[in-house]
Amino acid sequence: MQETGAAAVVRELAGRGVDTMFTVSGNQILPIFDAAGDVGIRLIHMRHETAAVYAAIGASETTGKPAVALVSAGPGFLASLQGLGVAASMELPVLLLSGGAPTHQIPYGAFQHLDQQALARASGAISMRLEQGGSASELLDRAWQCLHEAVVQPVHIEMAADVLLNSVSARPLG
Repeated sequence: MQETGAAAVVRELAGRGVDTMFTVSGNQILPIFDAAGDVGIRLIHMRHETAAVYAAIGASETTGKPAVALVSAGPGFLASLQGLGVAASMELPVLLLSGGAPTHQIPYGAFQHLDQQALARASGAISMRLEQGGSASELLDRAWQCLHEAVVQPVHIEMAADVLLNSVSARPLG
């Protein structure tokens, strides 16, 4: 059975108990928007990326569980950094998912490409990049482990736009 990289990501999130994501829409993350409803993840659209991360901070602080914010690449990601830094200072389990430039375009000045990993790390987060849809499970396993450490750091995952759209082999949940 085939699914998109975006479907793999939301399936893995739902399997970890994620039922809500705080977000601001953008080109690179629209495949996540399309796939989220299929697994029952509610998207709460915010007016600004910083607000989306602050909403995830509030959800995490009140529930004691990891909470998820979803933003686009480029300016959307940059706008989320203030919230990411606050989550780091509060040692809260916040997962920031961001869109990213298509993998094959990065060497050629891809649209809205930034070194997101360096910027997220400078904000106090652990940062990773999803480069293959089939590795969503392993990447989210690592993220979830980090979000449950004794000293919590928020986690950022950059998701390449082409990876979210490409088909991968579906793995059964569980």
